[in-house]
Amino acid sequence: MLTTRKVGLHRLLQLAKRLETVPPCKFNMRIWIQQPSDDKDYYGHDALPSSCHTKGCAMGWACCIPAFRKLGLRLRSERKINDNVVITNVPYYRRSFGEYAAAKLFHITVDEAHALFMDRCTFSFTPKEEAAYIRKFVSANGIPYEVS
Repeated sequence: MLTTRKVGLHRLLQLAKRLETVPPCKFNMRIWIQQPSDDKDYYGHDALPSSCHTKGCAMGWACCIPAFRKLGLRLRSERKINDNVVITNVPYYRRSFGEYAAAKLFHITVDEAHALFMDRCTFSFTPKEEAAYIRKFVSANGIPYEVS
């Protein structure tokens, strides 16, 4: 039987596998998701980076994986910060946003989620480079690369 941590690491491998199929022009680690400003369906919908003319980061693309969506991972189009509603598309899972959602989904610490998904947002990586980074993290935590 898999431990909770191992389940999360296997989920990370699912994400890495998906990232390898993402065209570089549809990947941007600086944003959860980006759509053209003229997209009328952008606000108030669960916009996904697989939509036409959109880009997303690793967690933005995680929101497109059917198994993760079945678990409840979504891009929320609004959230409250200090009584103000901020319109944005942020990964949401089990009452948590951003890297906190990633930590819950992948059964990793918030610090690990931050290192995997937030610390790298100031650099330009290809989806394959991000997939390799995720696989390296998973391998360092006891799951071989080949597992999918």
